[in-house]
Amino acid sequence: LLGPEGIKEYVAIYHGMVKYIDDQIGRIIDKLDNLGLAEETLVIFTSDHGDMVGAHGCVGKSILSFYDDLVRIPLLMRFPGKISAGTVISEPVSQVDLMPTILDYVGAPVPSRIHGRSLRCLLEGKNVVWRDYAFCQRANMARMIRTERYKYFYAPRPRILALYDLKEDPEENHNLADDPKHARLVRKMHNRLLEVMARDGDPLYRSWPQDPFA
Repeated sequence: LLGPEGIKEYVAIYHGMVKYIDDQIGRIIDKLDNLGLAEETLVIFTSDHGDMVGAHGCVGKSILSFYDDLVRIPLLMRFPGKISAGTVISEPVSQVDLMPTILDYVGAPVPSRIHGRSLRCLLEGKNVVWRDYAFCQRANMARMIRTERYKYFYAPRPRILALYDLKEDPEENHNLADDPKHARLVRKMHNRLLEVMARDGDPLYRSWPQDPFA
């Protein structure tokens, strides 16, 4: 157990590592500028996962959850002349969108039977219909769906059921799934999750219960 002092040290080390990475990315960006390659180079900065960094009394990434600390990861893109500086995308995007984005910008065909979409239309300010949810999975253990307001995740073994109102509870401190008043909303989010799993060909879809309370 780290204890309060141990967590403080962990947080300090983590922030130091983030600062180190930022500095090295800055060196790469400066080199591209100095070589005159910036307008020919799409730079994507992201991560495969986050870190709890003391939130909810946890550190690392190995807890079976989908807190924003773990799944809301950095995504910064730079392409002078194509992506305007300061552009902010509010639509929910995912790492599955990166491959089609890269193919789109290099002029290569984007496969039709993939889960992601090119972000180019959003990055360049075009008015398009976009998905209204984000989806995440933890191997064969759990699945999550997040809409603008709610986050829902479910795991069958061990059984985990969680629903958070991100508008009223952005730090995800109050799990609403066990409150009978929210049973209808839990079922609605569970059905939306199943719809996404079915559409994506998720191998767990057929084995998961239709009723989250079953």
